[in-house]
Amino acid sequence: MNRCLLLSWNIRGLGKFEKKATVRNLVKKTRAKILFLQESKLQEVNGKIAGQLFGKHSSFNYCFSSSIGSAGGIITSWDPDFFEIENRLIDRNYIILIGKLVKENIRCCLVNVYASNDDSHRLQMFHALKNNLFDFNLPVILGGDFNVVSSTEERSEGSVNKVAIRNFNSFIEELAVIDLPLHGSRFTWSNYRDNPSFSRLDRFLLSTEFLRVWLDILQSAFPKGISDHNPICLAILNTCWGPRPFKWFNHLADDNEYVEQIIEAYNMASREGIEKMLKKCKLVSKAWVQSKSGNSIQEMEKRCAEIEEIIVKGNYDQ
Repeated sequence: MNRCLLLSWNIRGLGKFEKKATVRNLVKKTRAKILFLQESKLQEVNGKIAGQLFGKHSSFNYCFSSSIGSAGGIITSWDPDFFEIENRLIDRNYIILIGKLVKENIRCCLVNVYASNDDSHRLQMFHALKNNLFDFNLPVILGGDFNVVSSTEERSEGSVNKVAIRNFNSFIEELAVIDLPLHGSRFTWSNYRDNPSFSRLDRFLLSTEFLRVWLDILQSAFPKGISDHNPICLAILNTCWGPRPFKWFNHLADDNEYVEQIIEAYNMASREGIEKMLKKCKLVSKAWVQSKSGNSIQEMEKRCAEIEEIIVKGNYDQ
């Protein structure tokens, strides 16, 4: 399974124990480090509810934005070993965590978004959220239910509000964030009617800084299950290429310094058995090659530059 970093889900209410158990099982299955929940419809989240969501002995921390009546409600939770929080900003439509990704040593903002389905209210939220993020001036990961599509292709049928699409794309462009391709499903929401319509309302948006840290990052959708929204996951692709092979080239034996180091390594480990002797020679060989490769690369780059200059000069002379 891929390594899940962030999991986001518009859960459409967390009043029933079965829904809390479903969330807990998905977090356990994916081993997500950050959880964004939208539309919890909860006015209060306490330790008991947190235990039902993450397990009684979970180390997850959490914060929430209360619902207004049965509308809204956002919950953000995180593993403190993965993310160290410095501050938070809680709004009716989003929660911003400011802190540091521990392993990557990156200060950033994590934003759980639950946008209004009213165009004017959603646009106001985009402006407010954008201004807050500009003030923090940090790389950002936004995830959640944006309640708007970014293109006509993200809706299966029916009319599309092109002004809302344009406003959403302006928000994405001004924040300079990237919307990765979605794997697992083309859409993330359905109205479950006799003639259903589908839309992609849920997504992650992230700054380009994270693409340099997580090279194989992707976002994917899981089956809807108990909600009319798909859970979406921001994950790192686990590709196993097997053990890295050790390469040895004949020309290495032409260097006397290299040969002397291998002979010395052989003599030191020859009485410890063939396996340890070969391992010792391998380590010495790799260290010697690495110590020489920097100079070799610089020499090759210099030589390439000289050849290129000769070619360019020859073309001009002609």
